[in-house]
Order: sequence, then structure tokens, then C-alpha cells
Amino acid sequence: MSKPKPTPGTSQSFPSIVVSWLMLRFLLALVVLIGSANRPETALEKDMAVWPPASSFGRWLDRVLVRPWQRWDTEYYLNIAERGYRLDDGSTQFHPFYPWMGRVFGYVLGGNMLLGLLAASSVCGLLFLIGFERLARLDLSPGASHRAAVYLLHAPLAFVLFAPYTEALFLLSSVIVFLMARRRAWWMAGTAAGLAALTRQQGIFLLIPLAWELWEWSGRDWRKVLVNWRSALSLALAPAGLLVWLVYRAVVLADIAFDLDLRITDQHRRHPGHPGAGLCRALAGSWRRFQPPEANNRGGSHPGGHFCVDVCVGWAQSLAAPAVLLSVFRRRPSG
Repeated sequence: MSKPKPTPGTSQSFPSIVVSWLMLRFLLALVVLIGSANRPETALEKDMAVWPPASSFGRWLDRVLVRPWQRWDTEYYLNIAERGYRLDDGSTQFHPFYPWMGRVFGYVLGGNMLLGLLAASSVCGLLFLIGFERLARLDLSPGASHRAAVYLLHAPLAFVLFAPYTEALFLLSSVIVFLMARRRAWWMAGTAAGLAALTRQQGIFLLIPLAWELWEWSGRDWRKVLVNWRSALSLALAPAGLLVWLVYRAVVLADIAFDLDLRITDQHRRHPGHPGAGLCRALAGSWRRFQPPEANNRGGSHPGGHFCVDVCVGWAQSLAAPAVLLSVFRRRPSG
């Protein structure tokens, strides 16, 4: 009679996750390098070839491993990490926690802020996977929890865990919220929710599952919630993170204004709205997207291409939101 295969414990699963993480870290670096070789954008990429190595080995490593990631929103995070926020470069639309963390990593790594941003997101991505497995173990077997973390790491969109963007830090903060709430460490959970709101504005919505966990812990009894009012106060840390950022922008940067009707408008005349408002605006303006490029001044963009992307992304989010909410608010089995 064959013995059942042992399920991986914490000590066995950790090396497996790290090895998978390292392999994907190398693979994505190679993919990004190929793109950089074909379409260089930064001055260093244009001045130095990928192969053979240049005489300055350190500068060549920077060109091969770091500069290929300097694309799109990374430029804004890099500007914030290097010189802080400015009103003339569009950096104020990005929350501060991730570029601040990248700045700390950059100083540790010799002053290379882009390398610091890349290291911060990579480390946070690894810690997120470990925390995700720990969270899954509260409801699943060790083997199923380990597989869930590995499958998540190999998901198509998991590349954001390695890119110098905010997603890895935000997901790490989010999983800490759930993990600490399940362990009834309410103030640690609230602190993580506040840091998530300082990373991305969506972090404020972590208040909802955090409040639900507190409600379940109190036996769905308002009297017990009032008795444990000190724990309930931790919920205020989630909106406090976003409020601190908004006050900083209003007082120090002076790029937003609080209207009397409590709407917040920044220097670009933007203000928060319903999550579906963007999709509605895309639908309302769809006829412009399908006009010839010269008719709507979109240059050489493909007619309808941007609209199709907007609709697909909005539709996917609309389908995913109910599933996420049901998984969060479902009543877990006792025991």
C-alpha cells in the first residue's frame, strides 16, 4: 500500500516559491531586455548596445537589467523618488508610499532610484506570495495553499509583481489586512489598510472587508462591537491614509481644492466618481472613437481601438467585481 504524498509545510513551500519567483524574475528580465534592444527609449539604451558588454561593467549592467524597465508610469515614480513632487510634471496624481519606499531602497543600493523601485516591487511581490499562502492556509490544506500561491505567480498578469509599479506593494498591504484581520490583530490590519490607501486610492475599499471581519468577530452583535470599540477604531486608519495624502496635496502642493459640496477637484479638473462612470463615458463617446483619425485629432491611432480596450477592461471588471465581493462576504464554515 503506497503512502500518501506529504503536503508541503511552511519550511518546504517557502523555497519552492522563492525558486519559482527567481526563475520568473530572470525570464521577465530577459523578455524586457529583448524589447529594449529592439525599441530603446532612454539615453543609455540608445548609447549602449546590449552586447557585447561595455568597458564600464556597472554601467552596462544598469543598461541591461534596470533601464529596460523605465517605461510609462515608471517615469513618474522615478521623478518622485529622485526629486519629490512637482506641479508641472504630473507626478501629483500618483500616491506616495511606493516611490518613497523605492527611494529608501535606492539609497541602500547606491543611489540608483530606478533600481530601488525595481527592488522594492520585486521584494514586495515575493512577500505578497508568502503572505498569500499563509492566508490561504487558514481555510485550505497546506498543499492547496501552496498550489494557489504558485498558480497565482504563474498567472498571465503576475508580471506586475516584478515591474516597478505599485501593484506588488498594494497587494502585499492588502493580504496583510486580511491576514491580520483573521488573526484579530485589528490595529495592524488597519495600519496595513492605511498604507494601502497611501499606495493606491483603491486601498480605501479595504475598509469594507475589514469592517465585515470585525462584524463577524463580534458575532454580528452591535453591543459587542460597542464593547470592543477600541478595536473598531482601527477601521478609521483605512480612510485616514487617503485623507493624509489629500490634505498634503491641498496644503503643501496646493493642487487640489475641497468644494463646499465635498467634491475634490485637482488642477486638471478631475474628481472622484462612481467606478462605472469611466465606462459610461467611454460608451457615450464611442462614436468619436470609430471616426477616422483625422476627424477626432487622435493622430494615427487605430479607429475604435482605444474604445474596444476601454469596453473590454470595464466589462471584465464588471464581471469580476461580484465574484470578488461574494468570495469576501461569504460566510466561512466554522471550525
